[in-house]
Amino acid sequence: MKKYIAIVISALLVCASVFIFSGCPSDSTPGTPPTVEGTREVIQGTHVGYPPSSYEKEYSTFMTVSFIDTFIMFANLYLDMPGWQGSDGTYTYSYAGDGDDFTLTLAIVWNGQKGMWHYTLTLDGTIDTVTYSNVTIFDLYATPNADSGEVVFRNPDNQDEYLSLTWEKGDPYYTFIMTAYFDSEPFTTTLVETPPYLVGEVWTSDSGRLRIVSGEETFNAFWGDNPPPEF
Repeated sequence: MKKYIAIVISALLVCASVFIFSGCPSDSTPGTPPTVEGTREVIQGTHVGYPPSSYEKEYSTFMTVSFIDTFIMFANLYLDMPGWQGSDGTYTYSYAGDGDDFTLTLAIVWNGQKGMWHYTLTLDGTIDTVTYSNVTIFDLYATPNADSGEVVFRNPDNQDEYLSLTWEKGDPYYTFIMTAYFDSEPFTTTLVETPPYLVGEVWTSDSGRLRIVSGEETFNAFWGDNPPPEF
């Protein structure tokens, strides 16, 4: 598993972005906490849509932020593991063998101030001779319908390196804001697009606008017959 961590971390990560979506917070819990499978579905719902392949230049620019797909894949490596145990918002997965001995804990509680479920995945134990003491894998907030939320994915080996993503599924556009920080090189991406859908194995959006800010450089791209308004 250590090699998967190294692959993901070397591809990206991260700087903090505080982004709280407006709504009507409620102190009352909206029913039973989500399950591990429900958590996986929320993360899957953060997929961004690429420009259609016919927009070659825009597609090439968009590949700069393809790390979000890597994040989703990495999160699912944990959530798809068989044998999760627990209920009512507290779930654990434990493994011991081949020199590894670790426990993953997924805790889900209602945050009335935000009006969102709060999901936290932590790792405790030893993997490939490296010991982790309740380090955070991801910290996620999402509304009950998962139409808006925010997530921070952290490097288990260096908690100062992380990927931040916020999303809001509006009408007619979805909005994503991603901030990445790795090895002192931050960059921020703003994406507004029509709802993505699968074309083969690629999530695609018919119309969108993208802005990437990296240091003093800014990259812009848009696609579609009627792209979203300029930022």
